[in-house]
Amino acid sequence: MVVASGEAQRTSKRENSDMAKNLRSYRLWKTMQPSALRQLAVAVFLLFAVIGPLSSLMESRLRFVPWYFVIVQTIASGGMAASIIYFARKGWFAVALSVVFWTGVTILNSGTLTFGFDDRGVHVELGGNEERQPLPPGAGISQQDFDAIFTQRAALGGIAIAFISLGYSMFLRVIGKELNQRARLETEVSIAREIQQSLLPPSTHETPVVEASGVTVPASEVGGDFFDYIDLPGGRFAAVIADVTGHGVGAGILSAMTKSALRSQIQNNETPRVLLQNLNRTICEVSADKMFVTFAYVLVDPDAKRVHYATAGHPPIFLRSNGAGTLRRLRTVNTALGMSEQSVFAVDEFPLEPGGTVLMYTDGVVEATDDMGEQFGADRLAAAFERASGSTHDICAALMNDVDAYSGRQQQSDDISVVCIRFKG
Repeated sequence: MVVASGEAQRTSKRENSDMAKNLRSYRLWKTMQPSALRQLAVAVFLLFAVIGPLSSLMESRLRFVPWYFVIVQTIASGGMAASIIYFARKGWFAVALSVVFWTGVTILNSGTLTFGFDDRGVHVELGGNEERQPLPPGAGISQQDFDAIFTQRAALGGIAIAFISLGYSMFLRVIGKELNQRARLETEVSIAREIQQSLLPPSTHETPVVEASGVTVPASEVGGDFFDYIDLPGGRFAAVIADVTGHGVGAGILSAMTKSALRSQIQNNETPRVLLQNLNRTICEVSADKMFVTFAYVLVDPDAKRVHYATAGHPPIFLRSNGAGTLRRLRTVNTALGMSEQSVFAVDEFPLEPGGTVLMYTDGVVEATDDMGEQFGADRLAAAFERASGSTHDICAALMNDVDAYSGRQQQSDDISVVCIRFKG
């Protein structure tokens, strides 16, 4: 029941995350490239510019409308809509300024506000200008004026149709191109996620020496956490857990490269100090300047009855003895992998005791927050680990349940991973 409950909660949280991302995906214009955003702004300009000629056609009075009035109204209505699209990413202050500007242009052009200059100085008057006043009773329209008005109205209708056709066509082209590009990116991300998932070992691994289980829940489509179990000659056993800075495709790529380097290097020398130095050198060569990997490594040597461990910028390892006793937090003071090629790594060890249990985790576990923004913390994790029982799989499931229950509906901001190892002797 514990495992099923935990899986259900994690599935629900992932579905909520996917739903939120799908809702955000409808606001494509907020994440468009500048060139695509400019094209979208032009399309929106054309679609809303139709308000200019249509506003002239909708006048209750039959008259010839000055072309400058139509042009300014067209530019103002289209410009306001385009400005909202183009300036939204620059902040709502920029949007507000653009709306105020185009609204002012529209009001002034329509004659709702007029400025006067006389012996009283400069003054503002409400109301329209003379040519927009109703015709006096009995006033007629000549055939020439009527023909000019009819011709203009037909031209305005044609302009409105042209704006709608061009704007709609351009809008479909821009959005279609953007959706195709995003579909291609989503496919590539899906492939990257499948590749990364294939690199993870089975959730539970058992040898004559140890029983080990692990689980990872990425914060995004592709996570930056990974763990691994490696059987070595002579019955030795190694387990690692790592956390690449950030999450997403970039972190996932470096995560896969780190695991590949680990598998290659450990065949030559599994000694913690040498292994970390070799991995550090490799990561420094292939990673970007601001990307690094926190790393925890446990090597079980049944012949020597010792467990060697090292942490590189990683949270402490928890060690729970089989009998009653205080939970130990084990950590070696080392920098994360990829920080400096000159890094030197310290290693420590403890006796191999049957029934002893080790917990390794990434900082996404202790940094999970509740509704008030308070973190789960290492102390809560230690307490949960002390009271957890059953197999290593059960312990991992119980810890993930505790984190899920604590964070509730809060969206996780980092990948969450735990690895539990129990010594058989």
